[in-house]
Amino acid sequence: MSDADKIMGLVPKDKYVLYTYYLLLGSAVAGIVLNVLGIIGVYLPLGALIGLVGLVGLIMGLVGYFGFKDQFNALDQAHLLYLVIIFAVFFVVGLVVGGSFYSSMGALMLVSFLINLGQALMLFTGYNSWKHGRAITKDNIKSEVQLALKRA
Repeated sequence: MSDADKIMGLVPKDKYVLYTYYLLLGSAVAGIVLNVLGIIGVYLPLGALIGLVGLVGLIMGLVGYFGFKDQFNALDQAHLLYLVIIFAVFFVVGLVVGGSFYSSMGALMLVSFLINLGQALMLFTGYNSWKHGRAITKDNIKSEVQLALKRA
């Protein structure tokens, strides 16, 4: 495979969206695990590493969509945009809602868990629809979530 078939000379074009989904899904699932451990009182200093994995996934989504958009087909472009929007929405929700629970660590952990769970569900929905060649729109999001839960 030549460098012309790779984004930034590193990631193959045909695997770019897949790797981006893997990074963001891995970060979301690891965040869920850390939240559960935090709720039961076990604190692991891995939050920064997990955040870094998510940040790399976000940067890949941003660079892929805004920097190399013309090198992807319409489905990949739609999913790169979906990834960026989902990450941004849940980041803002996490900041706003998490900021309201700053005085109660237990409530903060529980709310963070629910936010991470929602983010992981939406990322998995996107992954599932991309894998099956479908784009996600505001009109079909509910059916895509149902299909993802059925793994169809």
